[in-house]
Amino acid sequence: MRIKLFHIYIFILSVLVIIGTAGRIDAISNPSGIILSPAFTSISPGSSYLLTIQNTTPANLNLMVSPQAFSVDNIKHNLTPLKNNLDLTKYITIINPAFALAPGKTRQINIKYLASIPDVIVGVVVKNTDISTQQIGVVGQLASVIISTTLANNDLKNITQTINLNPKLEFFGINLGTQVGITTNISNQTDKFISIGADVTEYSSITRLNQVLLTNQLPTSIYPKQMIAVNAEITDNRPFWKRIGYANYVQNIDVQGQTLTISKKILSIPFELIVLISALALVSFYVSYNLFKRLEKRRNVAE
Repeated sequence: MRIKLFHIYIFILSVLVIIGTAGRIDAISNPSGIILSPAFTSISPGSSYLLTIQNTTPANLNLMVSPQAFSVDNIKHNLTPLKNNLDLTKYITIINPAFALAPGKTRQINIKYLASIPDVIVGVVVKNTDISTQQIGVVGQLASVIISTTLANNDLKNITQTINLNPKLEFFGINLGTQVGITTNISNQTDKFISIGADVTEYSSITRLNQVLLTNQLPTSIYPKQMIAVNAEITDNRPFWKRIGYANYVQNIDVQGQTLTISKKILSIPFELIVLISALALVSFYVSYNLFKRLEKRRNVAE
């Protein structure tokens, strides 16, 4: 079976996933079924969260919430339910897992996340146990996935970032203009989902000049073994004489409360300065040339 997770809700409801009669898990796009939120939750072991379940069907539903382990398809970035003999009660506790839910009603279930499992994603599934409701489209089960916010030192070593600077006007890598394109690559080589915030700040010496936020271009969660590329641009509108020299671009990524930093410098020689120096050189040449001609003419007259 394969899980495809699609973000439907941004604020409270984020993702809705359902397993059909053939065992495939897809996102529901119609109101005839069960709404489950959150589909992703980021918490640390020992913490709890409330799982909200809403019955949007016209029938009474008998539901069961149970722990579930998932593996990750690192190529398609899908989740697959694991069928194994893991005792998941050591990792997840569910208060009052079985209940009936009337049409239009909502129920909240307390889920306690006890511990993480190496190389395994855990969560819970909500299954409809009443066969009589299958005729109205409520079949299979919904999934809510837990993202551990606790990262080990080894995890941090496996989260990498790069920053590439691409001046819009440049000559052999020297920035001649005011705009610098930024390409950021973030790679998650851990076995965990991670939530990331990122920004790039431009400095001249120790003076902070400009900043661009990258977080709004990043997905809510980055899958294990997934790499994300983000493009941005920073514009330096200072007078050209203040843009002479090296500018340092510092990139910070916040990985679930922990900050990783890299930086890169680029030499800036403003095009306006080049034009000014060229103009002064031409004027100097013109003046020197005319002075030389006058001196030469005087020598000829003297002779």
